[in-house]
Amino acid sequence: MIILVFLVTALFLKNNLSKNKFNWKGSLLILGVMILLSIIILGVGGIGELFWQHLKSNQIYYAHPGLFLLAGVVCGLGALLFLANWLPKLPLARDSSLYWLTGTVLLLIGSLGLALIRVDLAFPFVFWLLCFDLLLYSKAWVPSFALVLAGPYFICRLHYELLNSEQWISYCEAMQKYPLIFFGIYTLLLVPFLLSVSQAAFKLPAFARKVIPSLKIPALAGTGVIILALGLVPSYTKAYPQTVTVQEEWSGSNNGKLHIFAADRLPDQLVKTLGGQPGKSIVLAAPDQKPPLSITSSLDEKHADSQRLLEVVLHLDYRQEPYLIGLNLQSSQPFEVVTDEFLPLAKLPKMLQLKGTGKPGEGYSLFLQRTPPQKNTIHLTIKAKGLVTCTLTGTFPYSALPMQIQNDKISVDYLAEYKENYTF
Repeated sequence: MIILVFLVTALFLKNNLSKNKFNWKGSLLILGVMILLSIIILGVGGIGELFWQHLKSNQIYYAHPGLFLLAGVVCGLGALLFLANWLPKLPLARDSSLYWLTGTVLLLIGSLGLALIRVDLAFPFVFWLLCFDLLLYSKAWVPSFALVLAGPYFICRLHYELLNSEQWISYCEAMQKYPLIFFGIYTLLLVPFLLSVSQAAFKLPAFARKVIPSLKIPALAGTGVIILALGLVPSYTKAYPQTVTVQEEWSGSNNGKLHIFAADRLPDQLVKTLGGQPGKSIVLAAPDQKPPLSITSSLDEKHADSQRLLEVVLHLDYRQEPYLIGLNLQSSQPFEVVTDEFLPLAKLPKMLQLKGTGKPGEGYSLFLQRTPPQKNTIHLTIKAKGLVTCTLTGTFPYSALPMQIQNDKISVDYLAEYKENYTF
């Protein structure tokens, strides 16, 4: 089917180019305007979420992601209706076939490139390309707009399935982490849709063209109302509670502290109860005065060929077994570690080497971590030229809860963490 669509598209392109001389300048101008229009539409569609996310100082898409997605689509449509009144005033070509040709070439290049990588990835775009082929011979405006909406069907279906899966939150977090990449992808995906809308708009009857200018003010007002209404959508619900971590922290011989923190702003009710300051973190004195771990260390140092050979032994006395033990080693010069406590190097001597990674002048570091069963004694052999700083971190599940937080919209993780710093 994909090969057949490619052949039919190539035939349509050949016939279209043989009848009319291709207007490169007009096509590039149309493409530039559509990219700019796509950027504006996406910006307006996401401005509501960004505005309230900044105002509330937290991620607001957890509880009702479908509402924000729908609001973004409606706001984008409002921006399109508002800007549609100025498009006829721009010096763009009035030839509908040029819009079809520009969109078809873009989809053909994209789908062909994906087909060479993985043919199943190309299918949604090939289907879109088939809709473009049918759009060329569609005379009435109702079937034309039906084809415009049907084109990105599989891409919309993919997002619908993603929205109703457990992967949606991870997908949103990825968009928050790499906004420019996703913004660029969706800008390019919107361009063929806008080109097909423009091509179908040439078939609009006279009464429809008279109605569009009167929709400018309602579209602007409706977009503003939707953006303001998004502030009423709760960020968290019982089904999607906010994760708050209550962690008892110890550092060496210092007194412990109770650290209550979350990725987003802590609820005002919780802050008021704890008597802290509004924000993402509150620090209180720990009620338990006994650390969950005590460490004794010994060091045997030797020198050979301008290199220090450090034999380090760390003896750990647990009140309860931790579920994570981590070692963060740092030095201003290159170093190498030999240990069987975190990795079976004796079985894999040629495959793996524990060397500090970094750049000259910026320092070198290496992080090691292991899960239970934990050993009471850790042996390290460190080959280094300079001083090595070692930070040992133990993370414990907290059985004797230091405090209880009762809130249906909060999910609490209770932890205990112990840190000790050494310089060898």
